[in-house]
Amino acid sequence: MTHSATSVAALPEVSFLTRWAVAAAVFLAISKFHGYISVLAVIRAPMLLSVTALILLFLDRGPWRPGDLTRHWIPKATGLLALIALGSIPFGIYQGKSLDTFNEVLSRTLLIALMVWAVARTEKGALFITRTLTLSIIVAAMLAFILGREDNTGRLAGGYSYDPNDIALMGVTGIPLVIWWALDKRNKYRFLILAALPLLFQVVIKSQSRGGFLGLLAMTAGFLLIGLGPVDKRVKKAGIVVGLLIVMTIPFFPTSYLTQMKTITSDDDYNQTSISGRKEVWKRGFGYALERPLFGVGLGNFASAEGRSDVSTERAEQNKGFKWSTAHNSYILVLAELGFIGGSCFAILIFGSIIALFRHHRAGSRKDLLPPFFALAMIGFAASAFFLSWAYYDMTWALIATAGAILVRREGTTPAAVGAPVLPVSGRRLRA
Repeated sequence: MTHSATSVAALPEVSFLTRWAVAAAVFLAISKFHGYISVLAVIRAPMLLSVTALILLFLDRGPWRPGDLTRHWIPKATGLLALIALGSIPFGIYQGKSLDTFNEVLSRTLLIALMVWAVARTEKGALFITRTLTLSIIVAAMLAFILGREDNTGRLAGGYSYDPNDIALMGVTGIPLVIWWALDKRNKYRFLILAALPLLFQVVIKSQSRGGFLGLLAMTAGFLLIGLGPVDKRVKKAGIVVGLLIVMTIPFFPTSYLTQMKTITSDDDYNQTSISGRKEVWKRGFGYALERPLFGVGLGNFASAEGRSDVSTERAEQNKGFKWSTAHNSYILVLAELGFIGGSCFAILIFGSIIALFRHHRAGSRKDLLPPFFALAMIGFAASAFFLSWAYYDMTWALIATAGAILVRREGTTPAAVGAPVLPVSGRRLRA
């Protein structure tokens, strides 16, 4: 179904107060800055700011038009996933856990996504929100170094809230956004932001996260590929230069880091051999989806499913312990907890956004650098998230919502290429 193209760029902006309230809520949700200042934690600053931002948004509905949420495939797919999550509660193996996860985790992240979508639907709003995301990642990285917390193997952790793998994912995601900021002439102080690049690379290295390294490789491949594609000259040059620089720099990374990365392909690694390693956990996760294809084991119930698994029962009979683990894979996590439709929705939201952002850049104004660089950030995120349970994190849904807001924009009255990717099951396409 198609509809007349509306100039979203011509819409009025949300108010100054609304925009900054949303930015503050998003900043705390991602950077976790409030965890370092006791008074902010005591007064529950993230909740207060989110509630304030939501109230201001609904008092300011003219500019962002909530009805437009039904006119694009990203909010449609998000809504479908939310409905499946709700449906999974009565059908889950532990209904109380599913209800708590929905109330305390997923509902909050979806509200963050709604706020981001509302502000970012204009050109100015998209720039503002992307800067907010970039600064949130940079601050999280700075706080990790300031606190200097390490895990029991000496890897840099992400302050009080993120482990080494988490902070590596954030570093990888932030690198393309920092480069975008430096190249886009609409950004103030754009070259000063380049000072954050060494910090983000150091976060990836000091964390010694193998998932982060694979995310870095995927992002580097993305830079090189866009350097060969039909994109803006600045994007092409940046793609080739940045991609080649990273490739040439990797051999000079610390020896201890490169040694750790070589274990990715080791047959002796615990992820390959242990019943609690990623390989076996992923196999069991896929099995949970096969057993419960419609609603999965229920939102938030992956660890509980592990506790009820045949492996857990056998270990208990042998008086041996067994770790009730999370999925260590965002896509397997959603697949196991929400079934095949929910898992497909999540994968399409991530990978479909990446594809659509590149299509948007080629079909629209190639002078707009945000779509391709945001796609590169999501490539790094998507690869790193393959090794982490980040499906319900605030940053995940802030990225998805920003991508959707970028895609729904129109240049004048000419529709941009914002259609959804072709779904592999039906071959049909949802139209924006």
